[in-house]
Amino acid sequence: MPPLPARIRLFRATRVVAATAGSQRSGVIEAPFLGRDHELRLVKELFHASAERHSARMVLVSGVAGIGKSRLSWELFKYLDGLADDVLWHSGRCLSYGEGVSYWALSEMVRARLQIGEEDPQAVVSDRLRTGLERWISDPADREYISPRLGQLLGIAAPRQLAKEDLFSGWRLFFERLSEFTPVVMVVEDLQWQTPGSSTSWTTSLSGPVTTRSSSSCSRARRQQSKGASGCLGDRSPPFPSTRFLTRS
Repeated sequence: MPPLPARIRLFRATRVVAATAGSQRSGVIEAPFLGRDHELRLVKELFHASAERHSARMVLVSGVAGIGKSRLSWELFKYLDGLADDVLWHSGRCLSYGEGVSYWALSEMVRARLQIGEEDPQAVVSDRLRTGLERWISDPADREYISPRLGQLLGIAAPRQLAKEDLFSGWRLFFERLSEFTPVVMVVEDLQWQTPGSSTSWTTSLSGPVTTRSSSSCSRARRQQSKGASGCLGDRSPPFPSTRFLTRS
């Protein structure tokens, strides 16, 4: 055995400043996280309860713009990134404009998981969809079922368009299979911009009886929006524990 060096420099990590390879690093000095300890602790506890009990949890965070909803999500991301066990983080934003954006938030999550860019040509999208499913979905029958349904979500041309309920079942199965071995977190931002009806449909689809290891969903919406847009998660009783809290000014 070679001799050990006389001195070994040790470092103690004090906080998380960025994700892997420096992604999501803030370009400015980050302000202290104040006044939201209770909310952050609650979301952490719900995540761990979901992972330990192999059941899903849903959290709706609503409040006026600038009150700290995005910061709460960022603090949760940093916390999960520091855990010893892997966590599959997914984040998508609902758009307030444009055509065909009803499921934009969900498509952002799928694109990030499969490493597909928004401007990638269809040939690249199809190839990465195939390789991504081979990586994440072990059962060939599941891959065959999920592929055309995710393909339609990602805009891949197909000989026929599948029914909405059929699409939802494929999208749901994809995330169920992801969560069989690793906890899954799905963060939906700006839910108030989601098209009324479509948001209820796909969030309802993802909130049915879950047979996977764990799945956590955290949605954020601004309080001042209409009841039809921002209340789509709050005015129904999901079949798994749901938590809703308003951030205070």
